[in-house]
Amino acid sequence: GVHARSFRLVTPRVRLSRGDVQADGTCPRLLEVLNRRLPTALRIFELATIPFSGNLSEACTSREYLYYLPASVLGLDAAGRARLAQKLHEYIGTHCFANFTRLDKYDALVRELGRSRSGKAWMHGAFGHRRHRLKSGLSDENRVWQHVPSLVRDMTTRTLTVAELVGSNNDRLICIRLVGGGFLNSMVRLLVGVACAVASGALDAAVASSVLEAESLIDVSEFLAPAQGLVLFSQHLDASRTPWLPVDRGAVLADGFLSDMIIPEVIDSWASA
Repeated sequence: GVHARSFRLVTPRVRLSRGDVQADGTCPRLLEVLNRRLPTALRIFELATIPFSGNLSEACTSREYLYYLPASVLGLDAAGRARLAQKLHEYIGTHCFANFTRLDKYDALVRELGRSRSGKAWMHGAFGHRRHRLKSGLSDENRVWQHVPSLVRDMTTRTLTVAELVGSNNDRLICIRLVGGGFLNSMVRLLVGVACAVASGALDAAVASSVLEAESLIDVSEFLAPAQGLVLFSQHLDASRTPWLPVDRGAVLADGFLSDMIIPEVIDSWASA
């Protein structure tokens, strides 16, 4: 399944004694107790108190994902890796990513489309299009469906600031890095899968460009990358809106967790796939 090197969350209110909270707002004793009770595959690296007005969701400016896949899966030479890097670069910027998500999993979009008769008709047709392709063996002939309406375009528009190949600590793995402000359901896995399909020649580059332009709904679900390579690397926060958070002192520990726990699990998962 999906892994996380770093994930910040807010828990319900916990009653603590004064001695449990340090001057900088951290709670080392509680941190130690919690980690003793957790399985080794799940670790807490930082724990701090926050004010009632604190809002992590509003302070989060972007998320950073890494996707690891074995170099042997693609079998790419230098030219193939260049094609992969080029396709990733095309993702950077603000685009409608309607073709890089499961629209039926986007509850807010489903609600908005359901407010009008035309929206309901488009929604049922769009969801049925994907099911029809699955039943027909995902043929290329019926990949393209209708025009994407403005409501869908607006609600699935996102901005990616980084989309690149990066170095990996393991020579057997290729690593793709994506950073953006708000990802849709399955978006990272479809971005990776489509880019890899173009690089390997399984998908025509012109079709992939049309998928990104999203003038029409184009199904590329057969290129969805497996979940086992996906790692949530970090949540980037606006420091001016989180002065109550300690400096990211858990980063070194999180990096160790990534290399010692997550990467071996990714390799094993790919080996058994």
